[in-house]
Amino acid sequence: MATITVKNLLDIVVGLIQDTAEAESDKQWPMTELVRLYNIAVLDIVIADKRAKMVTESVKFATGSKQSIPAKSIAFVELIRNMGTDGVTPGQSITPTSMTALSAFNRDWSNDTAQTEIYNVIADPNDPRAYYIYPPSDGTGYGLLQSSKVPDKIVYDDDGNWESAFVDITDEFVNPLLTKIMELVYKKDSDIVGNKDREDDSGNEYLQGMAIRAKQ
Repeated sequence: MATITVKNLLDIVVGLIQDTAEAESDKQWPMTELVRLYNIAVLDIVIADKRAKMVTESVKFATGSKQSIPAKSIAFVELIRNMGTDGVTPGQSITPTSMTALSAFNRDWSNDTAQTEIYNVIADPNDPRAYYIYPPSDGTGYGLLQSSKVPDKIVYDDDGNWESAFVDITDEFVNPLLTKIMELVYKKDSDIVGNKDREDDSGNEYLQGMAIRAKQ
């Protein structure tokens, strides 16, 4: 989670677009609209780079070898270690491997005797929400899972309760988030003179910012 609130970030946006109308109803981009664009932009950030919001939590394994990440998660990152049968007792680490390597060792590995303790994990290259474990789980064990999650959606309310919510990604992605919001802002009214160029400039800044972070 970032150290800046959604309100602070959108106030910066308001300053950049210079929407000076006093009444919200008179603004070209009212705050309700900016909150909506924030929700779109922050989700785009996490989809583009799963490191923007990663959560580590203890999860109970489903019976068998194929597993799914929790609700609101969008991508598997790592299965770190066993967590006993209560979800809070740290156990042995779980080693990543590949389907090819495991199948070369044991072609029938997915039908092996189910156990509580897991030795290996295989990320599914074709489905970011799925992963496989070996040996198959008997459904009683837990593991410490790291996944990328969907940021909490900000809901605008007239009382201003939303204003204290913090931007739900890490600080290093806040600047790309700002430029993405600016791109969406100008895209809305790209028919206004100059806004298409501003949209393109903001979009390029966003892509450059994300590319820099991808190399880190």
